[in-house]
Amino acid sequence: MKSLWQSNFKTVKTTLGRHLSILLVSFLGAGVFGGLQAVVPYMQQAGDNYFEWHDLMDIRIYSPLGLNTQDIELLEDEDLVNKVQSFTTFDTLGKMDGDANFRVHSFDETAVVLQLAIGRLPNDETEAVIVVAPEDLDTFQLNQKVSLNEDTSRGYMHSYELTIVGTVTSGVYPHTKKGVSMSGNGDIDYVLFVPVSQFLSDTKNDAYLWLDGAKQLSSYSEEYAQLIDFMIPKFESMGQTQASLLYQDRKDQINESMLEYEQSKIAAEKEFAEGKARIQQAKEEIEEQRFQLQQAEEDYWANSNYMEKVLYNEGLKVFESQWNQINEAQERLDEQEEEMLQEETAVIEQLDEGKQLLQDNQIKLDSIGDPQWLVESRNENQGYAIFKGDIKSIDGLVGLFPVIFFLVAALVVLTTMTRMIEDERGLIGTLKSLGYTNRQIMTRYLFYGYSATLVGSTFGVLAGVRVFPLLIWNAYSLNYQMDSPEFTLRLWPMLFAILIMTVISSVIIFIVAYNIMKETPANLLLPKAPPEGKRIWVERRTFIWDKCSFLIKVTLRNIFLDKKRMTMTVVGVVGSTALLVTAFGLQSSADRYAEIQFEEIFYYDAVVK
Repeated sequence: MKSLWQSNFKTVKTTLGRHLSILLVSFLGAGVFGGLQAVVPYMQQAGDNYFEWHDLMDIRIYSPLGLNTQDIELLEDEDLVNKVQSFTTFDTLGKMDGDANFRVHSFDETAVVLQLAIGRLPNDETEAVIVVAPEDLDTFQLNQKVSLNEDTSRGYMHSYELTIVGTVTSGVYPHTKKGVSMSGNGDIDYVLFVPVSQFLSDTKNDAYLWLDGAKQLSSYSEEYAQLIDFMIPKFESMGQTQASLLYQDRKDQINESMLEYEQSKIAAEKEFAEGKARIQQAKEEIEEQRFQLQQAEEDYWANSNYMEKVLYNEGLKVFESQWNQINEAQERLDEQEEEMLQEETAVIEQLDEGKQLLQDNQIKLDSIGDPQWLVESRNENQGYAIFKGDIKSIDGLVGLFPVIFFLVAALVVLTTMTRMIEDERGLIGTLKSLGYTNRQIMTRYLFYGYSATLVGSTFGVLAGVRVFPLLIWNAYSLNYQMDSPEFTLRLWPMLFAILIMTVISSVIIFIVAYNIMKETPANLLLPKAPPEGKRIWVERRTFIWDKCSFLIKVTLRNIFLDKKRMTMTVVGVVGSTALLVTAFGLQSSADRYAEIQFEEIFYYDAVVK
């Protein structure tokens, strides 16, 4: 037995090229499989690290009507709810290096987890921080001015002019795609976080919820999905009740305000009418006094004697004083009338503005339709969903591409070991004649295959799990705010890849060797008879065969002489061609996205608003 093992090791040395071919194909097959198997956990770890670092919520609740204190308290009292934070969120139009769609969040340092990239956090209500894609950080200029559209921002903020003092990353916006804007058309261009003191109302419309035990689960695990699916129906049911109550409350408030408006308008009109009447009465009294004074003056000068006329200057002074008093009273009345008219105009305008605001609120309330909460899991977050979709796509490729490489590896092992065992027919016959059992002889070839497969697949998975995750991550990470996670060696994919490669080679070697060992030693010691010559299909087509040259005829016969080798060649070429076609097909499909989007889906060249 010792001499047999010495012969086994010597065979490895003497057929090193053949041994290396099995080793290299095992390296390739196991490396691709193990590497692709490691990509999905690697990306999931990157996502979990990023979302945990930014403390991403588990559930988001958005209410167009707003969330009052009672709503927040009910959410906090719900079972399995660990924490609730509420904000004000709205979409608006604005300008910053041109027209853009903005999403604005209220910002509280104790509530929202933001990671500062450059600059600083806001110190004043006129300052803001912005979410910027990683590739734009180097070129982004701080202290830029943002001018929000007054019409689409009315009712939310004190002022519409903001200064950007820093850039941040947020778990809610991991991808360069930040979502669809509800104001204007298209995607959200920029996300702003503004101090809560800038907002007009304390009423929130956005709530983030964190669940008990969710932090200990992977975002992509089945347990996490079951927890979220269990909680969402509860919040949806709660939302229907609370939103209906708030809807009716808002409706009652609008009706009461409209009634107050009508009463205030009637009271104001009555008050102004009474004031005008008083002024008119005073004017009439002044006109009466003016007439009486004029009559008295005429009578005085007509009935005065000579001596009285001598005192002309003194009488003139008396009448001038009285006329001045009347004129001053007239001027005061005119001023009061002008002030009253201005006040009336201002009050009417204020009442009309209040009425218009109430009508706008009524229109918004009517447009809501069935009042309810919008309850979303992380899957409804666009950036999170895109990242999860990318992982799912890669996971689909994991089951496809390794099959081709394993098939190629199996063909190489089959070809190599078949040739080796056929070449050693005489040695096998000699060993059987010397008393070695089939199991002992089988060990020789299994050892040959094992040694190459184990070494090749071990080094293959060590290289694959390190190279493939980084290559694929670098290709995908351009669209994300995430950093690559620390490399973690995962034994299960590595051992599974080695096991598959070993099983494939073992089964092939066993089948090939077993078919040879079924023969008797006498037959094995004789050279193997060449396969029986047969006429091939082309020979029966004389109009083709007669026109072929001698070399072509020999080539065609050799191809069909060994059907096993021909099949392996065809399968190998098919697999390689399939990989090439798949790669070019993916590239071609990706290149067509923009063309289809803007030529077959969107026909317009510009949007005017």
